[in-house]
Amino acid sequence: MNKQLISFLLALSIPLTVLAAPKDPSNSGTPPNKEQKMSGIFNELGLNQDEKAKVLAIIKDEKMKLNALKAEKQSRLQAVLTPEQLAKFNGLEQQRHHKQSDNGGGNNTK
Repeated sequence: MNKQLISFLLALSIPLTVLAAPKDPSNSGTPPNKEQKMSGIFNELGLNQDEKAKVLAIIKDEKMKLNALKAEKQSRLQAVLTPEQLAKFNGLEQQRHHKQSDNGGGNNTK
């Protein structure tokens, strides 16, 4: 009985020590946020502070323009579609966007 109990406890302790081991922060399992991604890109490109600021300004400008285009699109769609159709359209478009994200974001048409 004691041998079985000791064997059981020993077998249980091995996986627990693996779980308790410190994790490598560079491989934490959580995806990097946008700031971390940009920092990595900046480092790979060897950008100085001035170049980083200019690139960030370009990206911010692009994002503002895209948001304006999305708002204009919604406004134009509201003029054409019923509220039910617009809600369905937005839902279908969101599903399509998620599928593209899951497939790497590219057009997979052949």
